[in-house]
Amino acid sequence: MKRWDFVSKALLRRRCSSEASGVQSQRTTWGTRARGYVIGLSSFGLGGAATVGVLAAMPNRMPIVDLPDFLQGGMLTAISDKLPNVHVPKVLQGLAKEPSSGLAGASQAASAFPPSSAAPAPFPFGPHFIADAAATAAPAVVNITVSKAGLPVPQDHSGTGFIYSSDGCILTNAHVIADALPSSDLANGYSSSSTSCSNSSRSSDPNIGAIKDNSSKPIKIALQDGRIFQGSVLMFDRISDLAVIQIISSQPLPTVKLGTSKGIRAGEWVLALGSPLHLQNSVTAGIISCVDRKAADLGLPRVRTEYIQTDAAINKGNSGGPLVNLQGEVIGLACFKALSADGVSFAIPIDTAKDVIEQLQQRGRVIRPYIGIKMLQLTEHNAVQMRQQDAGFPEITQGILVPQVATGSPACKCGMREGDVITGFAGQSSNVSTNHLIRCLGQHVDKAMEVQVLRPGVGSVSLQVNVSEALQ
Repeated sequence: MKRWDFVSKALLRRRCSSEASGVQSQRTTWGTRARGYVIGLSSFGLGGAATVGVLAAMPNRMPIVDLPDFLQGGMLTAISDKLPNVHVPKVLQGLAKEPSSGLAGASQAASAFPPSSAAPAPFPFGPHFIADAAATAAPAVVNITVSKAGLPVPQDHSGTGFIYSSDGCILTNAHVIADALPSSDLANGYSSSSTSCSNSSRSSDPNIGAIKDNSSKPIKIALQDGRIFQGSVLMFDRISDLAVIQIISSQPLPTVKLGTSKGIRAGEWVLALGSPLHLQNSVTAGIISCVDRKAADLGLPRVRTEYIQTDAAINKGNSGGPLVNLQGEVIGLACFKALSADGVSFAIPIDTAKDVIEQLQQRGRVIRPYIGIKMLQLTEHNAVQMRQQDAGFPEITQGILVPQVATGSPACKCGMREGDVITGFAGQSSNVSTNHLIRCLGQHVDKAMEVQVLRPGVGSVSLQVNVSEALQ
């Protein structure tokens, strides 16, 4: 017998029975918590008549419940004393089997699929999971407007930022507030003489400009609750494209929690909040497309950071706005998008921003290390390919390959060679990654740091490299 032939035969029997007794089957309404016992097969495209046919072997007053009712109710009540409660998917599979006759067939289907004691797993997200995350962060998101004075037609440049501390410190992109600085202040970093925001210290570097008059090009800060403030620039770093501005308020200010970009995964849900095209309080959602997009891949040779790539819509005006996770925590700052494609946008990881802020507060500038090498992260897979191409390549599963050493650089002076594989540094050998190496080098600027390398044909070699500061 074919898969659904029993439905047709049951339909004929039910029609004859209905005409003789005049009894009509009952049917529940959509979405009700019915006392139903039988699945309405109209959900499968068989039509209402086919549904009635299933009742041929059932009690005449047995109501029918559509599949959506079951999906809401979760479990079936007992059809009779002989048929126990069964889970919806098991009933669907049982109906598709060939029954011997009437209730006997249904009983066989139930015995083949015993009832489950566990309740159905809930849907992982509620209907407002995006809205809840947005509501957590949105009050602290601000619209930043910089007026361009001295032009024939006054113009405003708009961007986004977010309040991350109770004393009114706002994190944003440096290019958002660049028009508020005199041209002499467009250096690589700056810290004002203000003592707020964790006591920022003023830089002693003569190449770092000082803001003479913040009011010459006012910065207007608009909060979601309608309050408007005058902002002042505290510090910025143009290379990392980060800046901190501050507002003063006698009333409490909303803040957003800074999360971490460590451990984020491709495919993770994220939200971008900001003011695209001057449209304040806008929210877009998407996923993380890549967690570590290299700056070199984007044509940014001077930038040493990695970016979070996302398909959440980021447009002009979103710059400096937060990229948040589903807990409403900031994991990145929206900074730019690809002009020739949709759904290709980028954000600065929040851990990178934290490091920049800390250095600006402590030193008044960002110190970037330099030893003069190019690096290639080795994994188990590309190391195998290296050994296939070169039999003398070391038997390793992790490390950092040095494909090039700059002449006269600190690495060259300490004896590092092209083809060396860095297997440890600063007494550590467990987490040998390019990011970790750069962080350790940054902590040893103007100091010597021990580096262990594997050299083909030689073996393990220990080097002492004198780390210098990169030219800004």
